[in-house]
Amino acid sequence: MANKDYYDILGVARSADQKEIHKAYRRRARDLHPDKHKGNTQAEEKFKELGEAYRILSDPQRRKQYDLFGSVGGDYAPPPGWGQPRDASGQDPFTGGWDEPSSTSGGFEDLFEALWGRFGRGARERSQSTQMHGERGSDIEVELPLMVEDLLEPKAKQIRISVTRRCENCEGLGRNDAQTCSACKGTGKVTHRRTFKIRIPAGLGDSDLIRLAGQGNPSPDGIGPSGDILVRLKVKPHPKYRIKGRDLEMDLEAPDYQAALGGKLEFDTPAGRIALQLPAGTISGKKLRVRGKGLPRKGGGRGDLLINVIVTIPKDLTAEQKELYQKLKNVGK
Repeated sequence: MANKDYYDILGVARSADQKEIHKAYRRRARDLHPDKHKGNTQAEEKFKELGEAYRILSDPQRRKQYDLFGSVGGDYAPPPGWGQPRDASGQDPFTGGWDEPSSTSGGFEDLFEALWGRFGRGARERSQSTQMHGERGSDIEVELPLMVEDLLEPKAKQIRISVTRRCENCEGLGRNDAQTCSACKGTGKVTHRRTFKIRIPAGLGDSDLIRLAGQGNPSPDGIGPSGDILVRLKVKPHPKYRIKGRDLEMDLEAPDYQAALGGKLEFDTPAGRIALQLPAGTISGKKLRVRGKGLPRKGGGRGDLLINVIVTIPKDLTAEQKELYQKLKNVGK
């Protein structure tokens, strides 16, 4: 980039320290970010120039080289011997050196290439996406334990998560002037715990993810978007109910006489207390289905409640019960 003033592009004085440079870059990058100026090629070019200026001035070695050979206000200051006579190979016949750039050369960019080799080249070879939009922060994945009852109706649950943020005291540099930042102990980051209220939408279940967009780790360069928090639902085993897709399954005990004769059974379910008509001659292991008493489905409706009947026989029979069973036995012969 020829004859451009990096300090002017960032809007800082030549005496600005690293904290001022970093702060100015973040502020201007947010204003010029392509997402705010979709289709505006002029804004995109300014954003690229801003990124190049920051890469140079935020690196002490590159900044030193730029201050020595750079352009300020359009007045180019060439290195010593730049205008010396050249031989046919472009070298100074007395001391060697660079060939003077022509109007069609890369100009000042080529000088950076010569000064820094792979460093200058590597900056230009960064992906276009990263240059234009900044580097995205990483995601944070956490687990949210739930009970079956939590899935029955949309509700909100609270969860506390440790979140890392850029230290605002030092703008993520880890120092203030020559002193180590007391807030982050030189790391440039601070970690604190936040409480999030998470709504569990209808139709979700075990291992499903809820995404809290933009609440994850911050962008390493301070310009790209933050990552997300990925909340993975983990439904705990229930002592009474088993999840089968959007259906719920449970065992229901029925006395032997009621299983034989049939009748109404009342019992508790996750959806409340209900009554079920037990058919006569029900045997242990018979499956009954209660429509619409399972878990909610995405888009509306509910699964079913599956009843696994377990016929029970009294363990300690009274004399009268023994007599009745004996009669039943004799009738069955």
